[in-house]
Amino acid sequence: MSAAATLATFKAPLDACRGPVAIDVQEEGRPLLVSEHDYCGGAAWIPELDRGDVVELDGPGVDAGLYRVDVVDRHQRRDVFVRDLRPSADVVLQTCVSQTQLVLVALSKVPDRGV
Repeated sequence: MSAAATLATFKAPLDACRGPVAIDVQEEGRPLLVSEHDYCGGAAWIPELDRGDVVELDGPGVDAGLYRVDVVDRHQRRDVFVRDLRPSADVVLQTCVSQTQLVLVALSKVPDRGV
């Protein structure tokens, strides 16, 4: 993550194009949203994920570790709301995939097995 933000403060760090931004949606029962503009790099990795894939997340605002992809959903842009973020997910990745669509990828944290 390049930055941590809230729904009120995410625009500037997201538009800075320095990497994904961890966004606390500040609604109980909703997962952390990690967003990156498609033209800033989000299109290169988020839409490529499939169910069962494992990704590593770290940086400001995120519980560092491995996360497994549970669900990949496509939606119409400007027609997605916080309520659409799957409450069973630990993190939801988001990026646009076209001028009319975006993708939401629900992730579950892989338990740390310790050493």
